[in-house]
Amino acid sequence: MSRARDLADRVLHNRTHEDTDGGRESIVTFKGEQSGGEISTLAQIQASHDGTSDDEKADLIFKTNDGSDGASPTERMRVDSDGNIGVGINAPSSMLHLFDGGTDTGITLQSKVQANATSSITFMSRKADNSNVNAVLKNIDGRLQSSAGIMFGSDTAAENALDDYEEGTFTPNIRYLGSGTDATTSQSSGVYTKIGRVVYLTGMLKVSNTNSGTGHAALSGFPFTVADSVANTSIEGNGVIGYFASFSSNVNTPTVTPIGGTTYAELYTGNAGTTASAATHTHISTNAQLRFSVYFIV
Repeated sequence: MSRARDLADRVLHNRTHEDTDGGRESIVTFKGEQSGGEISTLAQIQASHDGTSDDEKADLIFKTNDGSDGASPTERMRVDSDGNIGVGINAPSSMLHLFDGGTDTGITLQSKVQANATSSITFMSRKADNSNVNAVLKNIDGRLQSSAGIMFGSDTAAENALDDYEEGTFTPNIRYLGSGTDATTSQSSGVYTKIGRVVYLTGMLKVSNTNSGTGHAALSGFPFTVADSVANTSIEGNGVIGYFASFSSNVNTPTVTPIGGTTYAELYTGNAGTTASAATHTHISTNAQLRFSVYFIV
């Protein structure tokens, strides 16, 4: 060990002339004594040549004793001449390369020990205009939340990212598209699942009072507005009536059709003809019941 810059640092100088990989090494060894007086080698930090060329490249290697290494601790981490960090591997292929020789490799990110604290990973990239764009993967109550959605395969279009999943409830009702007061229900419940832009609804209702409304009858109360995306039609989805009862007029194969730009689906009946006919207030009676499923995009 040589003295340099008035004790500002210490220099370890290996004077062997060589270009071997791992050569020119300088090692700092940490030792201690066990309760019985045995001297144990606890850890080492080694700087050595990276590669076999006549150059100045170096690795910085960190070693610890696993309890059975004797005087030769096991390498745990290496910073190579490219600045890549390898943990459990001596030839890292990326900026951070983790390797576990067992069956599992894991990284643990622990938040601050306080209520509602979260842990996250931020991925920062550069856009075409050379500005930063971030995506954050966050642990919230044991579930992972992605700030920018998920893309599959080689697709990079933002509109093709899966960016939402949601479950919830809603309260369906019978609405009249003419005038007057909508129906009143004694029973009404519905659930939905939203995956990306696609919404799936299922529910039931029972009418207790038809009230004074007139016109085309619709199933209303949807939790999202139906998208108006298909050209030349206002019908933007589909649905089925799995069960119905106590309608005041004959109804054949009733269906529901979500209407773009609204939060309802119009009711139709096949009747006896070849074209679906609008179900109106005249078809709805007190105690009328529906069990339905509907899908549409938003």
